[in-house]
Amino acid sequence: MPLVGFFKNKTKLPKYLKEHHFTFVERPFHDAVSDILKWGWSQWWPKDSPVQYTLTGSGPEEIGPGRSCQMVMTGKFLKSIWSGEVIQLKGHLLQIEWKSGMMIGQEFVIAEERSNGTRVDHRVRYTGSNLVGRFLWLLFFRKKYHECILQAMDALKTGIGNFEKDMTHGPEGGEING
Repeated sequence: MPLVGFFKNKTKLPKYLKEHHFTFVERPFHDAVSDILKWGWSQWWPKDSPVQYTLTGSGPEEIGPGRSCQMVMTGKFLKSIWSGEVIQLKGHLLQIEWKSGMMIGQEFVIAEERSNGTRVDHRVRYTGSNLVGRFLWLLFFRKKYHECILQAMDALKTGIGNFEKDMTHGPEGGEING
């Protein structure tokens, strides 16, 4: 078989890589949504995670549309930096567009009300900003990123998911006689 024919029949890598993770938080939607949508900037985000989010540029330390941000992922020898902008933060959706760095694309955090809590979806659609960046991502960072997001989902469940009503007090905060 000629060499050209050999490469012709191989499958191509998809243009965009996609990640999807979800979890369920046993906490009412209206109590949980603001903490969920703070995502990497929240109190529940693992402090020891190799993936850390920061706000960049001037302005108040708040997340909001038009706000510049970075995601930094540290490895043993390399560091992956994604720079972008918060596109949307309202209702039940956080959307970030990553415009430069090793990878470019979009990240979504979606909170949906359920009858017994809140479903949280994390979706990322990205590609390498160049061939070298894509190769390095696939070789060194993709698996670690996946593990970090799973760690964050667990932290989300334990950080804000353990919402239980105090059973020693009534609805107005008075003692329950018993």
